[in-house]
Amino acid sequence: MMKNKKIYILIAIVLAFVVGYFLTLKLYPKNASRYPFFIVLVLMNIYLCFKIKKRLNPKKKKRNKLIIITVLIPLIAISLALCVAFFYPRVSWNNSFASGFFGVIFSSFSAILLMALLLLFFDLLKLFFDAKLAFRNAVYYVENMVFSIGVILFTILILGIFLWAHDFKVHRVEISITDLPISLENYRIVQLSDMHLGNWIEKHSFERAIDTVLDLHPDMIVFTGDLVDFRTEEALVFESFLKRLEAKDGIYVVLGNHDYGDYVKWKTQQEKQQNFDALCDFYNRIGWRLLRNEHIRIDREGAAIGLIGVENWSRKSRFPSYGDLAKATENMDTFAVEILLSHDPSLWETEVIKMYPDIDLTLSGHTHGFQFGIESKNGSFKWSPSQYLYPRWAGYYENDSTAQVLYVNRGLGVIAFPGRIGIKPEITFIQLKNKIQ
Repeated sequence: MMKNKKIYILIAIVLAFVVGYFLTLKLYPKNASRYPFFIVLVLMNIYLCFKIKKRLNPKKKKRNKLIIITVLIPLIAISLALCVAFFYPRVSWNNSFASGFFGVIFSSFSAILLMALLLLFFDLLKLFFDAKLAFRNAVYYVENMVFSIGVILFTILILGIFLWAHDFKVHRVEISITDLPISLENYRIVQLSDMHLGNWIEKHSFERAIDTVLDLHPDMIVFTGDLVDFRTEEALVFESFLKRLEAKDGIYVVLGNHDYGDYVKWKTQQEKQQNFDALCDFYNRIGWRLLRNEHIRIDREGAAIGLIGVENWSRKSRFPSYGDLAKATENMDTFAVEILLSHDPSLWETEVIKMYPDIDLTLSGHTHGFQFGIESKNGSFKWSPSQYLYPRWAGYYENDSTAQVLYVNRGLGVIAFPGRIGIKPEITFIQLKNKIQ
């Protein structure tokens, strides 16, 4: 009887995996390739339950069931969410609720995965080494520490969501330009990037960010893409806040990979186009100039800045590439300063420093600094997993041979995990300076 029960449980798990895959394929087609990782995560969750069950007092059955159910809550919650999304798509959910919900689920699974992997490692040690009793006892106490580590990780991730996600930092940067005209000395540019308004949990912190920008009294504000996560409608509730932003020479924006609506399974191509058109109209309403593979001239007391804006371009195939720097600079005059807005920083090393020596400064975003890492207060040391994907992932970079500069903004908002640990959301305050020869 027990053997049959185990077989039925195994069949049920396999069927659940199959159904889950087809649900994912229908609801989140771009994430279907990651489904095997989800299966591993589920198996690790079940494995952790067995490890915990072996340590529980068999006489306290009610308490034991409560503990096991608690460990399985993330798995139950994400399974229910997937079923609900079948009838009520994720993009239709309340943004604040969805961000908080999936953030807590992510935090739970991260702690579960870490604990399960560590426990599995020690089980393999016991399996491959015919260890003495003293060794097994030592492993038992170490395993107890693993559970504490899991709780600590979960706590840090939760703090990252509800305490550090909007703990803004103003990065003050001086950019030296050779033969900079006197009228452009100390010219102030505020760069914002990656707002991801669909993941914003509450509006008060967003208003605080707007106030911070206004207090800097910028000559120009630039936004380097990813206003939304999925749909343009995510930005509508923030329209009144965004309209408050102002700068002497205007506000300029380029598109990021999320702005095109590529992460939604639209019913028709026309519906997707309408969503994109709505984003362009939104920028017009709030008074931001959208640059789509084009350049403009900004005059300042006899001198001029050439501002170039390209659509999203990436050397990674999973991101859309609509940017055309050749088109953006076509028939372009010579300017005292040339600044490029490009959402993805990889354009700088791929094209800018190789073929466009007149572009003095490139401003990008996209990486978010992985929303996780370590940075010293003075910026002399920084580390993040992001650097293994993007060699230039946050802050100031200069090409030695051409003296061209790239600055990568760490992003104002969040994506996927709605929190930050170690890498604070950024408002960049740039001042142009004359380079002393």
